[in-house]
Amino acid sequence: MDDTLTATPATVINMDESPMFIRRQGPTYQRQPSAISDKISIDKFSGFSTENGQNFLREFESFCTFQNLSDDGRKIAAFHLHLKGPALVWFNALSQTDKIRWTSLKQAFTHQYARQDMFDPCMVAESALFESLKLNSCQPLEQFHSEIMEKGMKLQKPERDMITKFINELPTQLAFFVRAASVQSFKEALKQAKLGEAYGYRTTTETTAAVRHQQVPSSTENQMFSMMKDISERLSKLETGTGKRHEQQHPGGGRNTIQCHICSGEGHKKSQCQWTGRGDKNPRARCQFCEQNGHFAKQCRLFEKAKEAGKN
Repeated sequence: MDDTLTATPATVINMDESPMFIRRQGPTYQRQPSAISDKISIDKFSGFSTENGQNFLREFESFCTFQNLSDDGRKIAAFHLHLKGPALVWFNALSQTDKIRWTSLKQAFTHQYARQDMFDPCMVAESALFESLKLNSCQPLEQFHSEIMEKGMKLQKPERDMITKFINELPTQLAFFVRAASVQSFKEALKQAKLGEAYGYRTTTETTAAVRHQQVPSSTENQMFSMMKDISERLSKLETGTGKRHEQQHPGGGRNTIQCHICSGEGHKKSQCQWTGRGDKNPRARCQFCEQNGHFAKQCRLFEKAKEAGKN
């Protein structure tokens, strides 16, 4: 037996095959193009008088802040993409000096679409829209309140004018309820109107202004027609009562044989005759106004009196 020690060859460890433990890093969050912020957008501005240039400018600046559009070039490009119609034509006609810096473009837009000049045609149209605002029957009070506030703030209307406009367009009972509360602010007027609506004072669909608009003075012809109709109804009742009394006095009589000695018409006496005496007698004629036999409507005394009353 050989006691000589033999060296055992060293085992070579391949580092490529050995497992390596790498420390795990924390997750990193990056904004992806499909994030919710890309779904947020604002309506395009056309430049019509019905649109509010100041509101669009404020919304666009908020949009740029949210999208981190701080560079003038990117902000102007985004502004360009949010224009259409006459506003887009106006932008394309601007000089290049107005399109380099955002402050210059904003100033030009404000002068064109957001200036507060009461003699400007856009402001005149806006004032007409403010006066034409009406409360619809199914429209929420909050929506109507916000419409008046938007138009009133654009026209720089005092709060008292907006309160008056809001109350005047309410239904009659609801308007009286709000006035009785002596509201001092526009917000308080809405709160009081909602309270009155809860109590059931918004019962009619007609607003106070609409009722005033419908109360048109009747013409002379309408007055004459109403008088003629009233007189005819009274004469009909009178003739009905006369016929009943005659039947009671002559129970066996089957036909009314009373004949007027003036117009020769049947059915009425001489003292009841309404014939004016003009024209020829016509026993077969029947007046459509007093419903007597013996004359036409143009020969009737009651018809002439109604015409004279209508002229006066």
